[in-house]
Amino acid sequence: MPIWILVFVVTLAWCISVVASASAAALEDTKHPLESGQARGTSVFPALPVMPVVFVLVALGIDALLDTTWGSRLVVSAHVLYAVLGGIFIARDAMQMRRHTRPGG
Repeated sequence: MPIWILVFVVTLAWCISVVASASAAALEDTKHPLESGQARGTSVFPALPVMPVVFVLVALGIDALLDTTWGSRLVVSAHVLYAVLGGIFIARDAMQMRRHTRPGG
């Protein structure tokens, strides 16, 4: 498996994770607003510097340790699963947000 696929999938999975975190914070703001009227926030700081440096290096290390074929498949499969779960959480939050923002709902 080419290295660019590994890097692309890992980066995409962690970007989806950031969006899922933001959607969870937005849903919490809708369901339980703060008394001050401000919105809850989520920081992308933990994902952005850590993602390319640590996770890609760890993924490359596992890839090299386990053999190129199986290491890549293991790392890519784990991150595809992580991305799919993130997509499910984003969709769930969107449906709940729609339910809570509907007039009369």
